[in-house]
Amino acid sequence: MESNNTIVDPVEKNKMFNNKPNKYVDNRINTSKGKINEIDEKLDNEKQKIKKLSDMQDTVNSIAKRMNRCIDLLSKSISGGGVNNRF
Repeated sequence: MESNNTIVDPVEKNKMFNNKPNKYVDNRINTSKGKINEIDEKLDNEKQKIKKLSDMQDTVNSIAKRMNRCIDLLSKSISGGGVNNRF
């Protein structure tokens, strides 16, 4: 049996295994773009959630103002010592 113990220069070895260096660069770019797209999607989802919460908060504030207005109108329309104490 013959043993193949030849020493290969590391530069030559790198050339043998890296025939397509552009492919590796493209994969890194695609991987980075994929990660960026995932982060963009997450950001968009979170922005939509924040917008919904903001809309809900505006609605609650509007309801609170209307209820206060109703209570004011009710208290003005009903007069009397006992009624005023309850409100």
